Amino acid sequence: MTLIVDSIISESYISGVTISATTLYGDGAALTNIPEIYTTGFTYNGSNLFTLEQNSGQPILATFMNTVSGLTVNGDLYTTGTTTSNILSGSTLYGNIIYSGGTNLSTIINNSSLDSKAGSRLANTFTGSPKVSTVTFATPFANTSYAITITPVMTDGSKNFVVTAYNKTANGFVISINSSSTNDLISVDWVATKHGEA
Repeated sequence: MTLIVDSIISESYISGVTISATTLYGDGAALTNIPEIYTTGFTYNGSNLFTLEQNSGQPILATFMNTVSGLTVNGDLYTTGTTTSNILSGSTLYGNIIYSGGTNLSTIINNSSLDSKAGSRLANTFTGSPKVSTVTFATPFANTSYAITITPVMTDGSKNFVVTAYNKTANGFVISINSSSTNDLISVDWVATKHGEA
């Protein structure tokens, strides 16, 4: 579209591919010899400095972006050093150390084990003298900071088993019934609970 102007017109908005006139005015000032300015290049130096290069000898436009708000990233976002955010959401979050309110969340996020585990060892799994049975966790704890509770289950209350646990590792522990016989023993129930306070 071409707009040819022979007389003064006043419009708040004119849009077209080509506007042709003897003299163009903007807010009463003559608009003449205005070069066509456009961006010829864009660079990022890896240290938060962004630069835009322009044609017609125009100066380079540069800006640092150290703080960004309302940013949406489609794809992966990689950060180095310390990154602070009030809200950070995503389907996957990776980090060597992730803090929230001073708490290292990596140990919580990366520790897929439950706070407690429980099970039972049947009498026929106890061997040796004294009789022992090994508990092996399906998912190990992060370390040996957990408590063990063991309870013998018997056919009647006439025999008293004194059960103990030893060789505690992140992967499990050993139960001893401190007896060479499993007579009257049905099983030994156990619970392993990670140390901490509610």
